[in-house]
Amino acid sequence: MSLYDRIADSQPTQGGVYFLPGNYIAQLDVMKMIRTRNDDDMFVSEWDILESSNEDRSAGSHCSFLQNFSGNQKEVAPGNVKACIAAASGVDLDEIDSDGVEVALSEKNPLRGRLVRVEVVASTSKKGREYHRHRFFSIPDEMQDKADALREQAGLPPF
Repeated sequence: MSLYDRIADSQPTQGGVYFLPGNYIAQLDVMKMIRTRNDDDMFVSEWDILESSNEDRSAGSHCSFLQNFSGNQKEVAPGNVKACIAAASGVDLDEIDSDGVEVALSEKNPLRGRLVRVEVVASTSKKGREYHRHRFFSIPDEMQDKADALREQAGLPPF
């Protein structure tokens, strides 16, 4: 394969900006599953921040929440993804089934535009490694109706 073929067949890296410790009102842009270059399953969600308590991730910025279904996240990833989908869907955890997950992660991206409250806390693993714990909370439908006004207030263009 020539260098030109390799370039033509390649995908750019997606280097990300992630949620930092704080509290957020975020609007979902994309939620999907991908295959990484290492052939791992990876959950990817991209968010526009509409309100924030962390000035390094201020209103109007864009960030990601990822979960790798292998390595050190393989035990916690399914539950974390389920919580994220439930919050974006506005349903309880016990209402999420495999059919609903498949629809939520489909190319149709049906949850795009949904508002979610995100709480991120810095934690340390038993091995001394720092990580961020994310909690996702549903936002009532009457607040969902204010999404366009919140986007404008955050300086973001309409969807």
